[in-house]
Amino acid sequence: MGRTLVLIAVVALSCAPATANDTTYELDPLFTLGLDDEILLGRPVDVALHPDGSLLVLDQQLSHLLVVDTDGTVLREIGREGQGPGELTMPFDLHLEPDGTIAVAQTPPAHLERFGVDGSVLESTPLELGAGLRIPVRLHRHDDALVLEMSLVEIEGQSVTQATQLGILDPTTGDLRTLARHATEIDMVKSVVREGETSPFNEAWTATPTGAVVWASDRIEYDVRRRDPVSGEVVTLTRPGYEPRLRSDARKQEMIEASESAMERAGTGLRMRFVPTDEAPYVEGILARPDDSVWVRRSPRSLPDFEEDDAVESIVFDRFDAGGTFVGEVRIGAPAWIADARVFLFDDLLVAIHVPTEGGDDDPLRPVTVDAFRLRQTS
Repeated sequence: MGRTLVLIAVVALSCAPATANDTTYELDPLFTLGLDDEILLGRPVDVALHPDGSLLVLDQQLSHLLVVDTDGTVLREIGREGQGPGELTMPFDLHLEPDGTIAVAQTPPAHLERFGVDGSVLESTPLELGAGLRIPVRLHRHDDALVLEMSLVEIEGQSVTQATQLGILDPTTGDLRTLARHATEIDMVKSVVREGETSPFNEAWTATPTGAVVWASDRIEYDVRRRDPVSGEVVTLTRPGYEPRLRSDARKQEMIEASESAMERAGTGLRMRFVPTDEAPYVEGILARPDDSVWVRRSPRSLPDFEEDDAVESIVFDRFDAGGTFVGEVRIGAPAWIADARVFLFDDLLVAIHVPTEGGDDDPLRPVTVDAFRLRQTS
C-alpha cells in the first residue's frame, strides 16, 4: 500500500496566546451510518436536524433523503431518482422551512423539491438564477431572501470566465447582490489563464439564524467577513494575533518553492494542505450557532512529520459573537479522519460526513460514513 503524505506550504509560525474564554470539548459517539451492509451510502452532501429530533441525510449519488432516529435507526427514505413529482436529480443541498417542511435543492433544472418529514410530496418551486450557465452549489433561505453559492461560465468574444460566486438573490426581482467572487479568465486566442487574486471560498460560508451572512473572502489569508442582515454593513472578523497580509509575487514564489521542495521529498501520494500560521491560517469552514455567533474552523497548528500514522488530535475553531467580536478558541478532540470530513454542528450535536479522497489523510479502510457525536465540554 502506498504511503499517504502531506504537501505543506509554510509561511511563518508563531503561537497566538490563549484567552480566558477558550473552551475544549470531547466527542461521545452516538452512531455511524455506512459501516455495515444494512445502510448503503453513495455520496452524502448535506445534513439537517429536524424539529422532531430526527437527522436528515441528503445523498446526491443515490438521489434520496434518509430520515434517521437519534439512535441511528433509519426511519424512512424520501425521494428517488427521476424528474417527476417527489423525484430527485443531482440534489445538492437541503434546508428546513419554518414549519418543518424539507426543501431539497437540485439541478438541472434548478428548483426546490419539498417534502414532509413523513415522506409526503409537497410543491416544487423553480430557482430563477438569471442568464448564462449558472449551476447552484449551496443555498440558504432566510425569510424571502436566498443566499446562494453557484458556479458559472461567462463567454465574451474569445474570453471564457469560470467563476464561483456567493450572493443574495431577491426572488421577486431576480437581482443577485454579490458578496464574493472568485474567477479564472481563459484567453482562448493567447492560451493564457489569469487566476483570481483570492482563493476560492468553496462552501466556506454560513448564514446565521437572524440572516447574517459570514464568509471567507480569502480562505488562505483568513479574510472572514460578516454582512449584517438589517443594515447591509460588512465587517471583517479579526482574530487577535492574526495579521492577514496582501498577496505579493514574492510570497507566491516562496510558497511555490516550498511546495516543490516538499514534492521532491514526498514522492507519490501527494495531497496539498496549507499549514496554518498565526499570520495567515487556512479557513476550513464556518459554522453558525443558535445564538447568532459563528465558529470559524481552521487547520490545526501542529506540523505533520511526513508519517503515515499522523493523527489529528483536535479540530480547531475561532469563536466570534453575534457582533463579530472574537471571543475565544474552541478545540474539539477528534479522530484523525475528521480532518478531511465535512462537519455540521446543531447545538451540542456534531455530525461529520466522511468521503474518502484519493491521496488524502483518511483511514484507507474507512468507507463513506455519516457519524453523529454528542459534544461534551471538558474545560
